Amino acid sequence: MPGTPQRRIITVLAATTATLASFAIAPAAHAVDLREATSALAVGGRYQVMRINHTGDITAELAAATKSAASASQPRVVSLPAGTVKLTAQIRVANNVYLVADPGTTVVLSKSADQLLWFNAVNGGVYGGIWDADGKASSVIGTKASTVRVANVTVRNAKKNGIVGYARTQLTLADVTSTGNANDGVHVAEASRLTASNVRAVKNRRNGLQLSSGASGTITDSALDNNGLAVTGSTTGKVGHGLGVASARATVTNTSMSSNKVCGASLTGSVEITLARSTLSGNGRHGVGTTAGVKATISDSVVSNNRYNGVLASGSGTHVRLASVTISGTSRHGLSVPSKGSATLQGSTITTSGRSNISVSDKGTLSVDSENRLTDGKAEGITVTGQSRLTVSGTGNLVRANKASGLVVSGSGTSGRITKSVTFEANRKYGILVKTKGKLATVTNSFVKNKSATIYKQSGGKVTKI
Repeated sequence: MPGTPQRRIITVLAATTATLASFAIAPAAHAVDLREATSALAVGGRYQVMRINHTGDITAELAAATKSAASASQPRVVSLPAGTVKLTAQIRVANNVYLVADPGTTVVLSKSADQLLWFNAVNGGVYGGIWDADGKASSVIGTKASTVRVANVTVRNAKKNGIVGYARTQLTLADVTSTGNANDGVHVAEASRLTASNVRAVKNRRNGLQLSSGASGTITDSALDNNGLAVTGSTTGKVGHGLGVASARATVTNTSMSSNKVCGASLTGSVEITLARSTLSGNGRHGVGTTAGVKATISDSVVSNNRYNGVLASGSGTHVRLASVTISGTSRHGLSVPSKGSATLQGSTITTSGRSNISVSDKGTLSVDSENRLTDGKAEGITVTGQSRLTVSGTGNLVRANKASGLVVSGSGTSGRITKSVTFEANRKYGILVKTKGKLATVTNSFVKNKSATIYKQSGGKVTKI
């Protein structure tokens, strides 16, 4: 009843249903649970149901069912049957119309179109099924200035992006897989808003998920893995990331960004991002890569076995804060802070890097708070060069078992300041090396079983006591 929104009343449009039935080739099963589907699509109260009752080519029937708008108080649900169905043209979905496919439905586009499904300035959604552009549409699901929910859906094989959101679209994705697309699995731009949970954007030729041009996104419990399939040879300057964020904002939790050809997460331009309880492993370049202007907080996460740097904090205006992060097995530096970038380290472990565990260079700035472990690097624990600055202000820091010195401060204009004692233990060369006119001001530190001198000055290096 209209006055009792807690009840779901299904109204069948008899005249239109009869028209659709006249196209039927053979009866088809509709095993989808409409209550589950409409709940996932946030369709409550009264709604109409139209059923397409055959497989094969359903272009005319689906176009007719989605052409006219329904009312917000009584939206239309168009139900597709199980089996393989074919479309030969773009389906433009009108306002308050929702598509529901059986879990066993595969929808294949067989002729070229701009998009397989197009939502423009409407409310709508898609539930269930596999939607396959078969390389014939630029996107599988395209949205512009709309509010759209997509749930329990697989999209694949777009000529560009699997799912797109433009022009302030509000896009919600739940239990969605986007794969095999020539560009990005999900692409959201132009101040649009993405809410994504249990999304698998995997094995796309460019990025798994891209936020650009003032977009914002909340991403939880997702996998953005094995993307960048178009990338061959060197990864320098190439695009093939799990997550791309360009002049946009993101909050990411419980998400994997691993085994991508370039970066796990690539952050460029004016970016604000919080990344928590996530994994960025086995990527072809950086676990997290940045350019100038990025503000990033990474916490309670694992960054391992990336083939360049674990975390790169690069460029003027960039600041990356690491809290309770473990970085290990990086081919170069666990944390690299070059080109006027800055970083803060708290309660984190950086270990087994192929070069220095931390490199601060070219006017970079590193602040070290409490309880960090920098161990087993194949070169130094920390290297500070190129007029960069190091500040250690926290307690309980350990620099241990690195293959060269624990800390190196090198070069005119390069400086370090240690105001709380650090333990330098079992490093293969010096505990601390200050050279080539570098300067270090320090309290008394703890030196245990380092192979050479505790603090060594070389080529005009200067050390003062605090």
